[in-house]
Amino acid sequence: GPASEVVFDPFRPRSDVSIIDTLNNSSGIYRTFTGLEPRLSGTLKLNAFSSLKASYTRNFQYIYLFSNSTATLPTDVWRPSDNNIRPQKSDQWTLGYIRSFKDNTYQFSVDAFYKDVDQTSEVALGAEVLLNELLVSDIQDAEGRAYGAEILMRKAKGKVSGWLSY
Repeated sequence: GPASEVVFDPFRPRSDVSIIDTLNNSSGIYRTFTGLEPRLSGTLKLNAFSSLKASYTRNFQYIYLFSNSTATLPTDVWRPSDNNIRPQKSDQWTLGYIRSFKDNTYQFSVDAFYKDVDQTSEVALGAEVLLNELLVSDIQDAEGRAYGAEILMRKAKGKVSGWLSY
């Protein structure tokens, strides 16, 4: 729908005094973003009982949820990407090992992952989110990293089956 975007002076901090223009659009589409999202996955069978697996994924997120943690009640504002808020871009790598026991009755796997977020945005500390007409001035570019591991033990056959994961 119709939208307005403010343009800030790129050489000054974002604030109401650094606005140099306002872009008004009355048509249905006011900003278009694109990005390739390749996914690659592979498995290497080591023997009849075990294998290694690896994968890579790139993702883009074109809408943000900004939360106000300073309010007594949680308040959230959804904002699409625009000329001030770039789409979030992340790359994730995983590496795993799988081992089967007792004719595939039991399976054990361990997976490790690393995620690199090099284009994201966050609200400045202490900024008001709800009813803030110039929220974009309180949004900062950010980067992020996440990593971890998951361990899974599964019983797939027999009267009792199930799994335990951490």
